[in-house]
Amino acid sequence: MGGQNLHLEARTGKQRAIDALPEHATVEDAIERLCSLAKIEAGLRQSDAGVPIVTIPGHNPANAFTMGGIARDAGLTEGRFRDLL
Repeated sequence: MGGQNLHLEARTGKQRAIDALPEHATVEDAIERLCSLAKIEAGLRQSDAGVPIVTIPGHNPANAFTMGGIARDAGLTEGRFRDLL
């Protein structure tokens, strides 16, 4: 029974995401919103399962402190991270 409630909640969240789009939104806007929602849900499932979530910055080059944080988030020591470079 619990699985059915979770499925219903997910459908409700997706429907709310679509309903919240502006009146002039396109199909592409709806797809983008649903893809974003799917990524968030996947991240929450990973987090709930204890899987580390590593965010990679979009800017290039990445700041050294940012890269160090990414390595720590991935569970790497500084030495292991340097070995992988």
